[in-house]
Amino acid sequence: METVITEAGLKKMLMDFQQLAEKAIQTELFRIGRPVQINELKENSVNDEINDYLEFIGLDQKGETVFDTSFSDTREKSLSSFISDNEITHWDLISLLGSLKQIKTFH
Repeated sequence: METVITEAGLKKMLMDFQQLAEKAIQTELFRIGRPVQINELKENSVNDEINDYLEFIGLDQKGETVFDTSFSDTREKSLSSFISDNEITHWDLISLLGSLKQIKTFH
């Protein structure tokens, strides 16, 4: 018998994936131990329209993932805000995680 997944079930699965991906990205940034310049990333992990406005990705004082930007109205924007604004997709999260995993640390 085929399992039927409801809309609510799919939403929950997507939210669970997003939380896991955000946590994995946080873990990688903690491992790296410094802000990462966007041009260090092997793949373009965000929307091409905003990529030119991003300078660094790192952790803020609370340990949340943030981007330093050159937007005229904000200098810093959280990863979760980029996701909420549909500027970073779930596929982008996977690419971003893969790019961060390739960055070597010098500790």
